[in-house]
Amino acid sequence: RYRYNDETKRFVIETVKIEIDKVGVLTMSARFELDQYPDFQKLRDPGQLLALGGSFKLIGARATFRNQDLVQHIVQAYAASRGVDAAKAREEIVDSLDRDRRKSKDPIQREGLAAAIAFVKQPGSIEMVIAPAAPVSLAAATFLYAQSARELKRTLGLKIEAKPPAGAKPGAEPAR
Repeated sequence: RYRYNDETKRFVIETVKIEIDKVGVLTMSARFELDQYPDFQKLRDPGQLLALGGSFKLIGARATFRNQDLVQHIVQAYAASRGVDAAKAREEIVDSLDRDRRKSKDPIQREGLAAAIAFVKQPGSIEMVIAPAAPVSLAAATFLYAQSARELKRTLGLKIEAKPPAGAKPGAEPAR
């Protein structure tokens, strides 16, 4: 669901929840500021939609994936393909992600990979939050990313983090 308030010029995408049995739950929400609400039915050309990027200003967004069995399925498939046990497979996956994280010069990618590592180690949830100090136009965000991922991350107030499952002890190995 979404709503638009003419007085505040706020467009809100209320919580969208996608649940995939035995995989996980993806929950998303976003808030935008718009100079004027577009008539989406009159847009016939993708270029017209792209042109709206300057009038869509991001106020905030959140996307959270809560694991059910996704990580376990990935680890089991990896283990089967390599002929190793689940613990060794998880270790190899974490090592591969960590190598990529260390090589990356992109702060957004490094933070995302650090969160992915924590998520594989203790699969609870992984979340991306965008909370800029002031609304940021989508056009400006695109331009910023082309110039500097570090500046985009700062401007958007972007954070990516993993949280262990409820009741898990920090640093504890996941159940096998």
